[in-house]
Amino acid sequence: MAETDANNGSTTDRASSATMRAFEGLSRVWSMTSQEQWKVLGLGSATELAALRNLPMKDVPTEITLRVRYLLEIFEAINTLVPRRDYAAAWMRAPNTAAVCAGRSALEVMIEGNGEAIAKMRDYLLAELQGP
Repeated sequence: MAETDANNGSTTDRASSATMRAFEGLSRVWSMTSQEQWKVLGLGSATELAALRNLPMKDVPTEITLRVRYLLEIFEAINTLVPRRDYAAAWMRAPNTAAVCAGRSALEVMIEGNGEAIAKMRDYLLAELQGP
């Protein structure tokens, strides 16, 4: 049974469903392939990604939900730092000299890494938002 939010009666299922729709949206904006999508979520194949999309949201693993939340925070941060959406999307794929990227693109770092790599990218961008 899903938890109910005491403030508005929404369920965590609906909130999680919205999160997954948002992930699909950022995947489109960043022009992510199916392979990039399943890898950034820490899945092993496109079949697992398809199965995830068909799961009731209450059954989506916590690790996936956390990764999606961090990716959405990254999306928001980069679109704040780089207000033109096309430039922000291009930044995600461009080689980057920041220490967190070490010459690779932000997307490469997150795909090749793990949940910790996504968290580090989020932390880096949130720090950039705060400035020196």
